[in-house]
Amino acid sequence: TIQLSAAVVTANFAPQTVTWSSSEDDITVSASGLVTIPIDTSAESVTITATSVFDNTATGTATLTIA
Repeated sequence: TIQLSAAVVTANFAPQTVTWSSSEDDITVSASGLVTIPIDTSAESVTITATSVFDNTATGTATLTIA
């Protein structure tokens, strides 16, 4: 597992929360950004995306290499 975080800067007291998603079906990411990679995954990398709940066009990504 690995814990990710997102820093969100907003104006006018807009929500600073994000939703998380994974590019791989077998690799999960919790609402708090905790990424769980199964030991038997066939993926060589995964892209995790954080999307602003206030503005879904505002995103950030992290690509993790699995070795």
